Amino acid sequence: PGDADIRQAEELTWPKMRQGEEKVEKLPSRRQKSVSRPVSWGKRVQLGMLATVLVTGGIVGLRSLSRVFTHQGVNCFKTSRYDCAQSYLQWALWLNPQNAKARNNLGVVYGALQEDAKARPLFKQSKIQGNPAACNNAAHDQIKTENYAAAANLLQVCLQQVLTKDSELGEYVIRKNLGWSLFEQGYYDEAEKHLRFALSINQRFQQEGPANCVLAQVLDAKNQPQAALPQWKFCLNARDSIPEEAEWKRLAKQQLQAQTH
Repeated sequence: PGDADIRQAEELTWPKMRQGEEKVEKLPSRRQKSVSRPVSWGKRVQLGMLATVLVTGGIVGLRSLSRVFTHQGVNCFKTSRYDCAQSYLQWALWLNPQNAKARNNLGVVYGALQEDAKARPLFKQSKIQGNPAACNNAAHDQIKTENYAAAANLLQVCLQQVLTKDSELGEYVIRKNLGWSLFEQGYYDEAEKHLRFALSINQRFQQEGPANCVLAQVLDAKNQPQAALPQWKFCLNARDSIPEEAEWKRLAKQQLQAQTH
């Protein structure tokens, strides 16, 4: 199984797209209780025994098992079983302390539990290891606290990281967040450039929603309401489960209703 990477701002490696490509979902804004019972002590012992056996298999075996545990942690996270996700990801890091994806994903789990003080150092270390998803998560944390200049500077670093990974979805997410942080600072032309670039990366992103929402706001701020109109329509594809997207979607409905009167 693959060791998917959870993205906090939108949301696993990156947000799950409607086209069915497995990515990482955006984290809820409020703490949600796990719908499952905690991983039992017996289960933990079994995992420990399995890890001990793998020690005899050498470093390659440990790294392979670490990837398996990372994948299982992501599966637990997707169903809001945060205790399960935390256990698997901690085991993944114990087996391979260099597992940058497990470190980023564990930070996402802590973020879902509103334990930001635990999440931030994990994002930072994973970012240093060259993980663009963790870099984006760290930048999104800056956006949440309205530290837009710091977010924009960090996202430039994230962009360079993701370009070396050849990830279209990763580049889309980072450019969307970069456009967002620039828009909040009043740099409308530069914001528009990154947002339009994000939408042009792949045809399937053109009507996805998030980048359209921000671009619509940029165009309105530039007094171009007619150009903003189709972007507001695409903004309705945004997800209600993600706080900023839900707010943008509400704003889109208001703007479109105003156009009909």
